[in-house]
Amino acid sequence: MAAGTQPGLLGAIGIDLRVLHETWMGLLFPRQRDVRNTALGKWRPETTGQTVAYYLWGLLGLLPVTLVYRESRQSASGSYGNRRFP
Repeated sequence: MAAGTQPGLLGAIGIDLRVLHETWMGLLFPRQRDVRNTALGKWRPETTGQTVAYYLWGLLGLLPVTLVYRESRQSASGSYGNRRFP
């Protein structure tokens, strides 16, 4: 992979969070991952009730997604960072 195509640390974090949040949303609402190059697209709410439920579920998902991501990052860095070598 060429250096110009790598997203960098902040870009990689953004990608991780987007995928986690899309997975969270997919628990209740039909979603398709990586739909940018397809004709199908993502599901969109059509009624007011669907819109309210969609955004409430998204807001509710912010906390677990953030906590899961934070915990996974801490456990990944902690598994090597806290070791003492002779």
